[in-house]
Amino acid sequence: MVNSVCRLGPKMTILISKEGLEMLSEKLSRKLSYPLIVFDNKKDMISKALKLIDSGSPVLLISKDAWNDWNYIKKEILKSGLNRFLIDIVDSIEFELVKDLIDPIGLVIAKYTALLNFMSHKALYITNPEKPVDRRTLILRPHTALLEYVPAPILLSPESCSKWKYCNACIDSCPYNALEGKPPTIKPEMCTGCGVCVASCPFGLLYMPQYNLKSFELFLSSIRSRIGLEPAWIIAVCRDSLVEIRERIKNGSFSPAFFVPIECPGWFDQFHMISAILQGFQPIIYCDKETSGKCGGLEIVESWSKELSEIVNIPVTTNFSVVERTLSKKPNVKVIERAPMLYQNRVAALSLFRTYNLKKAEFSAPLVGLVDVSNEKCMVCDACSNMCPFQALRVRNEGDRRNLEFNMSRCTACGICEAICPYGAIKVGYKYNKEYDKEWKVVASDQIAKCRRCGKPIGSMKYLRYLEKKLKESGADSWVLESLWLCQECKIKALIERQMLGDKEGNN
Repeated sequence: MVNSVCRLGPKMTILISKEGLEMLSEKLSRKLSYPLIVFDNKKDMISKALKLIDSGSPVLLISKDAWNDWNYIKKEILKSGLNRFLIDIVDSIEFELVKDLIDPIGLVIAKYTALLNFMSHKALYITNPEKPVDRRTLILRPHTALLEYVPAPILLSPESCSKWKYCNACIDSCPYNALEGKPPTIKPEMCTGCGVCVASCPFGLLYMPQYNLKSFELFLSSIRSRIGLEPAWIIAVCRDSLVEIRERIKNGSFSPAFFVPIECPGWFDQFHMISAILQGFQPIIYCDKETSGKCGGLEIVESWSKELSEIVNIPVTTNFSVVERTLSKKPNVKVIERAPMLYQNRVAALSLFRTYNLKKAEFSAPLVGLVDVSNEKCMVCDACSNMCPFQALRVRNEGDRRNLEFNMSRCTACGICEAICPYGAIKVGYKYNKEYDKEWKVVASDQIAKCRRCGKPIGSMKYLRYLEKKLKESGADSWVLESLWLCQECKIKALIERQMLGDKEGNN
């Protein structure tokens, strides 16, 4: 059984090692309102981190060799059954990598801004009675000893998900069949935490515990506010690969690069990529070969990056030499001032496509939506426009034509219009087409049918002929067939006339 817990401490705590970071800790203590604890002894610092995580408090751990210590920290957290998603780490080597762009205080502020917006406190866990537990752990933490937190997606609003009864995007996209039902539930024994379902949700209701889209964008905007209009590299790296890459980069000479340590490369989806590019950061995704084989997330991320290759090259690799070669160059991205945030408006991707003058593209995630309407099948009947939750479709009369119009900037590719169309006239794709990138575009049209008495518009000619055919097939009488071609007011008048005529004939 999968459970979630919401034990979030009132404040985040920053733990910092004293060695080599004395000046940083002094400045931080003056600038931040969050508790900051300086340690002489790294072992004591890690022990304190475990206690804070146990209490449900997010922890930002800063030390000279934090990346080298991660595997040990993770081992202790897993052994104790604690929530490893409540901790983020900053290594002093990160300060060196970006010293030409941002001061250490600015980087730490960006990191804790991200951490405060993680979904870590809602992370899912299972109770595993077969988990090996030593006696000391059982005595010290009997309430968590048998718990295992899983890198599974979090459904933030099951009620909202249930409203969209036609949508099964997350279930259909999962390569491991780890989701079922409506709203979906997780099968933890099958979930690898690859993140595909999160990228597939057109309503943005699924989140990973760390660096969800909102926290990631706030992290980027915090950095951008301090470095001006200078483009920069951002590297999404699997946390289990940190030990290896620290050794590779400590003696290298690279362009400034900001690191985002995540559980799985799949957590860095197309929305993260586009958000980074919008704010002037060129992404690189790295995971070592051994780790990448555990979830398959890197292969998925590679396919996503290829779909964006016409805009910006995004290296996805298990070979750190590729990262080294890439970082020897300057990032090839444009900094868009006042870039929109996708977590507030998921179709802000259009801003990026316009900036880079993209003509056409097709994606495997709902970055944008495009409705392909068959004019032959479409009855211009209002069914899709009435059901669209984002008002991306509308029916409008213009002259003697009745038009179905589409607004790409409002579409989230939820697929509801496709599901409810009675005639199978609509196909929704995760596509971008510059020809559709306008306020409203006519996607289907038909002649307006007018009331045979007063001449008011009553619908599309094609739709009324379709209804007339169906009524004839069902054996409807002539009165019903005639009233089909009348407006509502004239129908009432005709009905009254019919009733009066019947009464008159009855009296005679």
